[in-house]
Amino acid sequence: MKKKSVQYGLATLLTAAAAGLRAAAEGASPATGEPTNPLPFIVAGAAVVLLAAVVVLTILTKRKK
Repeated sequence: MKKKSVQYGLATLLTAAAAGLRAAAEGASPATGEPTNPLPFIVAGAAVVLLAAVVVLTILTKRKK
């Protein structure tokens, strides 16, 4: 039961990170030489890390069975 709650928590964080990425990307500057907002890249990196954590937990759970 505890593993399921961890997986649901990570899925929730991943969904929130994806929503944050979209909101941050809307505020990014176009590629016209203007300064670029680093926030979308930070949020995207966090989303990739969370996705990797979900994959690793899934693999470890299947190996233990």
